[in-house]
Amino acid sequence: MSKMDVYNKLFTDCTMAEIEGFTLFNMFHHHYRPFNCALILVQRPGARMVMTEYAWDQKGYSLKPEATPIVILQPGGPVNLLYDKEDVYSRNKQLRFDGFDDEYRFPEKGKNIDELTYERWKNAVHSKGIRVSENRSGEARYGRASSLNAPMQITFAAFEKGVKKTKSILAHHQIVINLSLPTHEKALTILHELGHLYCGHVPGKRTDKNGLPPYRFEDLLTELKRINAEQEKIRKQLASLEASGSSPEQADDLKKRADELNEYERRLIQKNRDPKEYEAELVCKILSQRNNFQNDSSEEYLKSHSPGGKIPDISLESVMEAVEKIAGILDI
Repeated sequence: MSKMDVYNKLFTDCTMAEIEGFTLFNMFHHHYRPFNCALILVQRPGARMVMTEYAWDQKGYSLKPEATPIVILQPGGPVNLLYDKEDVYSRNKQLRFDGFDDEYRFPEKGKNIDELTYERWKNAVHSKGIRVSENRSGEARYGRASSLNAPMQITFAAFEKGVKKTKSILAHHQIVINLSLPTHEKALTILHELGHLYCGHVPGKRTDKNGLPPYRFEDLLTELKRINAEQEKIRKQLASLEASGSSPEQADDLKKRADELNEYERRLIQKNRDPKEYEAELVCKILSQRNNFQNDSSEEYLKSHSPGGKIPDISLESVMEAVEKIAGILDI
């Protein structure tokens, strides 16, 4: 079963309730990567507490004869076998399951991301050839991910045999963060902007280091270039007509066409902006909840990009692939 098959099966109707259930499971099984969590839930819908046979044995439980294993991928090996709490029985009547039974819900308050973690994240992102910088932006802007016009040499810290070394790498993309934000908000902004990059929203050079997926909006970029070319042609024609003082009717027609192009461009950008912003913030939300980071703004932000109260036309496969990739880069 491919990753796409797994995610499509898990998120059949793409409801927020399904996503909440997935992120909650991720929180309680943080030692498994997001894709393995998806694999578990596809094979055992409603699973809450899963462990290996050895781990259950250490807690005083044995497998039932009819127990069916849950198969996940294992680093450095083919697969690992897990079992849900319904697959085991207690060898001691006094034993109870861990707090999953009573406390299987999101904590009331998440934790803040400190300066040390934020700096570690920036270094990890730099090591992938993605530059992170800060500047003074208006209050309305948190951050932006973009491709660089020309590659830039950046440095990052790496450890080799326990020795810290400074290495350099060519960056082809960058994330710019509002300098005035608190550290915690800067860190959440990194998650959101990495969501844009790893959901394939930003054009630019793909390398083995940055591991970015293909740019998914090539048709949009081509159409915007066509619109801009026509707009520039109209501006030149209008300037020529105004200089000669002739053909006011033709000038009016050109201005009308320019207005139509401007409105078409605005609608085209907005139509594609909602799915992009929803995907990037969904990545941030899932990673936040998976790691119990305080994040009060995601819900409202997602609603603001849900036209008519409906989830826009997003690619959950892209979202979940981005979650998996970013979790690996930042080791979260």
